[in-house]
Amino acid sequence: MNLRLTLIKNILIFLTLVIFNFQLKAQESKNDTTYAIDKECKACLDTSKSTISIFKCENMSRASWDKEVDKYYKLLLSRISPNARGKLKTAQQEWKDYHEDEMKFSDQLYGDKNGADFQIVNSKRLTEIIRQRAIELKKYYDNYVE
Repeated sequence: MNLRLTLIKNILIFLTLVIFNFQLKAQESKNDTTYAIDKECKACLDTSKSTISIFKCENMSRASWDKEVDKYYKLLLSRISPNARGKLKTAQQEWKDYHEDEMKFSDQLYGDKNGADFQIVNSKRLTEIIRQRAIELKKYYDNYVE
């Protein structure tokens, strides 16, 4: 009888772990925020063999994210109320000012360092700033349209 009870407990524990694992996988897939631009950049970087090719990948990524900023900014402007439109225009201009100041600071900070590694770090940082804004605008748009 004890053996049977132990077997049942083990089966229940096993099933609980299996169910938990499936739930965890489902949650991971739901929270997957890998964007196509990131995948393209990673694929490009995976094949890069030189500093120049790494810069090309980063520049491609930055240009793509910049297009996303413009796309979602324009989409939002076309959908929101005039009052919200004014606030968005102000916020976007303030973001552009921040972006420009951050670029100058980052260029100065990493420009003072020798070596291509610092230039790559700088390039990635500048891409990340634009990427974050594009994702913010996309989220605003997705939440507003839903």
